[in-house]
Parts: sequence; structure tokens; C-alpha cells
Amino acid sequence: AIHREQLGLTPQPPATFAAVFLLGAFSGTLILENGPLIVASLPGYPRLGAMPAIESTPWKWMDLTVGLLLVGICEELVFRGYVRAVLLRYPIRTPVMILLSSLMFGFIHWSDGFHHVLITAGIGAVYMALYLASGSLPAVMLAHFTVNFIHDAEFIPESLFRFL
Repeated sequence: AIHREQLGLTPQPPATFAAVFLLGAFSGTLILENGPLIVASLPGYPRLGAMPAIESTPWKWMDLTVGLLLVGICEELVFRGYVRAVLLRYPIRTPVMILLSSLMFGFIHWSDGFHHVLITAGIGAVYMALYLASGSLPAVMLAHFTVNFIHDAEFIPESLFRFL
């Protein structure tokens, strides 16, 4: 059985939590907003579909808050917490653990196109490195939510995070 400590569900000092959160949110947003410009010249396949637009304002905000928070929590538990707990059973070096976790995370985004697989794998690598360095997952979960919220809510201009 895997226990909550093995999944990274442990407290951390407030300063460490803040540092991991800010680094994760800022770097994840930079990768998500600048990544398409970096991988644009690579071959790939187009997005296979899209989520339907939510027309109701209350439901849209429910999705942008509760929905995205649940996404951040669940994806981090699976692709960082659980993957680390399982891989620790094997003699795997840290860079390999980061690579495997990030590839799995990237490939769950396959329906958004190959370029998005690469971009989300990059974000996943950052998140796994932050998790391994801090030993705690909640700040990474909150960073994940924040990146998704900034990207999906569309009230913070994406151009603020574009440097390329």
C-alpha cells in the first residue's frame, strides 16, 4: 500500500511552499505560453478536438475554479506522487524518474496535438524536479492549478508571459 507521505502529501515550511509554488507557476506559465513558438517548426499532428465551450457564466467559473483545482490535484497525485512512489521501488536515477514522469504527463495531452505533448512534458519535468527537491506535492498542485487557470480563464493577457 502507498501511504500519503509516499505521495508527497506532507507539510512543508511556508517559505519553501511559497518558493516552490512561485517557481512552478511562473516557469509553467512561461513554458505554456512560449512553448508553441519553440516547437512550431517541428513536425506533428493537429489538435484532434476541443472541449465544448461552457456558455453559462456560473458553470464556467465552477469549471475554472473547482474543476481546474481538481485537475491540478489529481494529475499531480498520479504523475508526480504515484509515479515517484512506484519508481522508488527500482534502482532508477533522478533524471530518469523526471524523464519518465514528464513523458507520461505529456502523452496524456496527446489529443491536443504533438506540440502540446512536448510542451506539457516540459512543464511536467519542471514539476517533478520541484517535487523531488521539496519532497512535498501541495505547492506543485497549486502551481499546476494556477498555470491552468491563467491559461484557461483568459482574463490575464498571455502576452505578459511571452518573451520569444
